[in-house]
Amino acid sequence: MLVVTPLVSKRVERNIEPFFLAVGTAGVSLAGLWSWELLKEAPPHPVAVVPRIAEFLRSPRREKRVV
Repeated sequence: MLVVTPLVSKRVERNIEPFFLAVGTAGVSLAGLWSWELLKEAPPHPVAVVPRIAEFLRSPRREKRVV
């Protein structure tokens, strides 16, 4: 979705930043990764947050969420 949608929709292509913000917000919400640290780091360093989220997802210390 992240790669294909801007290619097939001119409206999304023209508004790529809000689209990435919406997709990122949805991803963090679905993964349950909201934290104060993320909110502090994301605005000045948007690209640097991605590896930290990936590192967290691979971490063996991460508790399994029961839904």
